[in-house]
Amino acid sequence: MQALLKSRISQERNEIKRLMEMLTERSTKEEKKKSKERTHSPNEAEMTAMIQLVKENQLLEVRSSIIAFLFYFCTFIRFSLQKKMTTLIRSIIEEKDACVELRVQLAVHQLMAKT
Repeated sequence: MQALLKSRISQERNEIKRLMEMLTERSTKEEKKKSKERTHSPNEAEMTAMIQLVKENQLLEVRSSIIAFLFYFCTFIRFSLQKKMTTLIRSIIEEKDACVELRVQLAVHQLMAKT
């Protein structure tokens, strides 16, 4: 599951990079157009483009928030798994020690029974 989340995060980061590049590309193209064109109030096409850019920006912000959440969630899961693993290792060691102790007691008991 952790690998799946990491790959998903990686995909989202790549998508953000791609969208940022597209946004930068569009911005530079539009700036070049605007500097060449006359200065005037925005027409309907420009307004539509601005609205589209605002929507894309909002989408990027949402994706960034999701990625941040996933990162912290993965960190939490990793910490929880490490804690469980440590607990299990301790339990195994304690059980092993108890088995050794029981074997010693059994050997002593058998020796006492023979004498």
